[in-house]
Amino acid sequence: MICNATHRTTASRLLAALLCAATTICSAGDSWFGVFERVTPSRNRHVLASTCGGTGSTGEGFEWRLDPLDFEVAIRERWAAGYVLHDISYGQGCWFGVFVLGSCSANGYERRCSMAELELAIDLRWRSGWQLADAAYGDGHWFATFTSRGPCATAFVYQSSLEAFEHSIAEHWKSGWHLSGVTCAGGTWFGIFSHGQPGRNGFEYRFCPRAMDRAIRDRWRQGWQLTGVAGGADTLFATFTTARPCAETGFEYRYDLASFENAILARWNQGWRLISVQPPS
Repeated sequence: MICNATHRTTASRLLAALLCAATTICSAGDSWFGVFERVTPSRNRHVLASTCGGTGSTGEGFEWRLDPLDFEVAIRERWAAGYVLHDISYGQGCWFGVFVLGSCSANGYERRCSMAELELAIDLRWRSGWQLADAAYGDGHWFATFTSRGPCATAFVYQSSLEAFEHSIAEHWKSGWHLSGVTCAGGTWFGIFSHGQPGRNGFEYRFCPRAMDRAIRDRWRQGWQLTGVAGGADTLFATFTTARPCAETGFEYRYDLASFENAILARWNQGWRLISVQPPS
């Protein structure tokens, strides 16, 4: 596997942050950031929105709740309707889930109140044949999602600094692992890895949405596809792959939830599928 990333020294990180601050009054933690994948040709489509969620005819929906217990209820309701929880995130006081309709794999989740408890829950799921798919932290709660039909193996790592996290990614790449998911909360960077993934794997991080916008477009021009965006500690962190050269990806970022929901609905109407969301920190 050939791996690629943008590495920076501490001094260059500081310079990038100062340059970003000079060009925009918004920081990385101010925006709602969504990643999309085109699944149909552009044409008018019907979408349904509610006060705490929405459903598109492209086969996915989203739900957001302020309370983790209410969010669990929303997950179970989506499961009952045939959806699978695909992406989970937390920010600006609310839990946000992206759901996909008609997946062939089973879906599960665990909610715990500490990293030690989460590690134990993940280990027990692994022993039962589940694979770790995503994780998020907010308001004293860790959520981890699992799938019954994922890559042949998954692993995770967490670090208390971005530099240490970069080092852990590089070490996992040397062993053939592919970075498939990232979350950051309370200063902890949490990465999920899968083994045996095709293509090249890369990442970029920036300190404001406009800078990340430019970084993503630069990657696109080089043939990379955007797979997800995470945020935390005033940093946006994007992951990329070359494994899906035919997939067209897009993104939207807005500075309030209402505008972001409207952007999702507009993308749905154009035949795009929502695959990942990063709320403000």
